[in-house]
Amino acid sequence: MKICTLKLTNFRNFKEYKLEPERVTILVGPNGVGKTNIVEAMYLASVCRSYRTRRDSEVIYWGEQVARVSVSLTSEKGDALQLAIAQDGDKKIAFVGEKLGLKINLFLRLNPLIDLGNYTTRYQQYGIPYPDAKKAVDYAMKHPHLELTGFHFHGSYISDPQVYVMAAQKLLKVVRYATDLGAKIKYLDLGGGFPPNDNSHPQYGKMYDLPEGGKKIVEGIQKLLQKYQLAAPYLIFEPGKHIVSNAMMALTKIVSEKNMGKNKMVILNGSVYNLVADIFVSKLTYHFLPANKMRQPRTERYRITGSTCDCIDVFSKGEAMPKLEKDDLLMIMDCGAYSEVFASNFNSLKRAPIILISPDGTTKLVRRRDRYAEMFAPQLDALKVADPNELKFFYNLHRINIEKIWNDKPELEKLKKPIKALLQSLQKNSAT
Repeated sequence: MKICTLKLTNFRNFKEYKLEPERVTILVGPNGVGKTNIVEAMYLASVCRSYRTRRDSEVIYWGEQVARVSVSLTSEKGDALQLAIAQDGDKKIAFVGEKLGLKINLFLRLNPLIDLGNYTTRYQQYGIPYPDAKKAVDYAMKHPHLELTGFHFHGSYISDPQVYVMAAQKLLKVVRYATDLGAKIKYLDLGGGFPPNDNSHPQYGKMYDLPEGGKKIVEGIQKLLQKYQLAAPYLIFEPGKHIVSNAMMALTKIVSEKNMGKNKMVILNGSVYNLVADIFVSKLTYHFLPANKMRQPRTERYRITGSTCDCIDVFSKGEAMPKLEKDDLLMIMDCGAYSEVFASNFNSLKRAPIILISPDGTTKLVRRRDRYAEMFAPQLDALKVADPNELKFFYNLHRINIEKIWNDKPELEKLKKPIKALLQSLQKNSAT
């Protein structure tokens, strides 16, 4: 597959540009004429992002609203790709609707710019700032491929239910404006930010009684609907953290126990980085259970650390536990909210597999453990160090039981040929 044509519209310094590259194409010209911009456009068409900027709007020609990169490819299907970069989200959606010939239902996410105690939305990056809300509504109402049907408030780590009422007041005021223009607003989404449920140990800031808080929210919204003379919309909330915070437990094994004078330490086979990184992000504390010593008294205190060479890789300081030894199991409780999605491969650690336990006691693997071949594939492929077959070999090599190799000569003999072929390939690549 290769690029047959590249068309640019309002991209960087090009108002209109078309390139039909040959098998070998050399871009020649003085500095500043746009050679790098052409390469950037090809890259952007390949991976849907620029390698030069994190802000898509920077690739748009000065004074324009939308830039387009069109690429036609040689393949069995004769594929074509068109990518649009717009200044505003509603304009991006309108562009898609226009190209597909559809009228797309649109929610506008607003940042109401509210403050209550220590809580504020003035530093949140998501949502259209409230002063610009009417302008966004005007655009949506005039565009033939947009159907404005709802408004959304993101919500984040909210410790007082009055925040939802304050957000609803700002949003419903805009709903009134949109309704007067002829919009039929069906939905009001007030987002998430709810506290974890009562059975969850990690606490995200100040807590409140959720059922009581819910009554205050509904009562406040009902008064606002009467004030603005609006029909009741479908009210949507996103209580993900509240539902799943105690739906997961992490099982770890002690790989080392150390006596550090007055302090005792145990090192786990996992890490804060690949298990519960929200200890770093949200400053959470987790509850630990001695899984294989539940009936023994907690007579000792331990510093529980991860297995990386990082001094901040610490799960807990001064955790009360029974006397712990190597190979004991520790359970990290209530880590269902953000732990898995925060997890990383820091220090080349594999993220843990996830096992679903059903009410009847049956189990199912729903996420397998990472593989080194996957972790290193982007670098090895980009640097041309290994092709797919070599990556597969590395993966298969990792699956082999090392102890079995050292104690089983036939197994060792099987490895000689592929290892020799791999070394020859690496030597050949380094020579070229």
